[in-house]
This record gives sequence, C-alpha cells and structure tokens, in this order.
Amino acid sequence: MRSRLTELHWRQATLEALDNCSAPERLRRLEVLSRVQRLPEAQDRLARAWGQTIPASVPARLADAVTAQAVPEPPENPTAEVVLAYAELHTLTRHQDFPVYWACPNVRDKASLYADLLDTSELAADPVADGLPPQPGEVLDHFSRACARSRGEDDTPGFRAYMGAHLHGTIPLFRRYWQHVATITAAQRPNLGITHCWLVEGLASRRHAAPAPAR
Repeated sequence: MRSRLTELHWRQATLEALDNCSAPERLRRLEVLSRVQRLPEAQDRLARAWGQTIPASVPARLADAVTAQAVPEPPENPTAEVVLAYAELHTLTRHQDFPVYWACPNVRDKASLYADLLDTSELAADPVADGLPPQPGEVLDHFSRACARSRGEDDTPGFRAYMGAHLHGTIPLFRRYWQHVATITAAQRPNLGITHCWLVEGLASRRHAAPAPAR
C-alpha cells in the first residue's frame, strides 16, 4: 500500500510539473519525466550510472560516500519541483561530459584525490553555507595541493590558473546536477558538488594568493 501511495503521489506531482509552462517546455519535460515513472528501476539506473563513472581504483568506502550524496532517495510525497529535479538528474548523467569529469583521466592517484576531495568539501561547507565567495586561505590551498599531488605536479600559481581554466568549463553542467540534488534532499548543509563548484571557482577567479607552503 505504501508503495502504491508513493506511485500515486509521483504521478500527481508529474502532472503538476507539466502545468504553467510553454508548449516547447512541456514537451521537453514530458520526455525527461518519462524516464523516472518506475521509481525502483529509475533509482537503480541512477546508482549504476555512478557506479560506472567512479574509477575502479577508488576504494569502496570513498565511492559509497560520494554515491550516498549523488544518488538521493526519491521522497514518498514529492512536489512538482522535486519530481522534475529528480528526472533532470537522469538527463544530466547521460551527458557526454559528465562521466569524464568524475573519471579523472589525467589523474595518477585517483583514490587519494577522492579522499582529499571529500575532506576539502567538508572544510568548505561552512563558508559556502554562510554565502561567502571563494577566497584565499587554507581551504583553497588544500584543494589545489590535492589536485597537484594527484597529477604528480607542483602546486604553483601557473598550475592553479591551468586547473581553474580546465575545470571551469564543466562547472555549469556539474552545478546543475548538484543543485537538483539539493532540491530533492532539502538539506541545509551544502553537498559535495556545491562545495566543489565553490572551490573550482576559487581557482578560476585567479584572485587567490600564492600557495602557502605545505606543512
């Protein structure tokens, strides 16, 4: 009965998501929403997409920590906004650039990079939650050093400028995914992706100071 009620709530929210939008947008939403009408299958498909994206060399505990945030549980009684956000996650994982970002093809030590990214995300959560812009400091230094170390390079101003430019192009796609996750979970604390975007923008802005010496 509970499963049946959830299905009915999702159908109702889906119909509401098709209201009050232009005809072209309604057609787009119909296509997007059609992919998530069978929730168990849709959730399994999203989890598989992430399982295939995260490098095999990343330990299971780190992969599970990322997946736990990246694959939110669909709520039993969603709003139209939540249903559409959940459907958009499936669309974004099919984008050609999405798996490449997480696969880190130019990174030598993917396991260490993932561990550092999770740690840095936690460090950045408070300034992001406070609405502060990316700024020079230990958090940005930690992130840049992690990126340099994983690629076997030195954390220099030139490396930071390169990484900022290299990563910045994919941030709009990346940010949309994690904003949809935030809509679904209604979490007060910034998620992994939102903090990561904040850190990348800190590198891209080139307003940071020279890196502090590693201790």
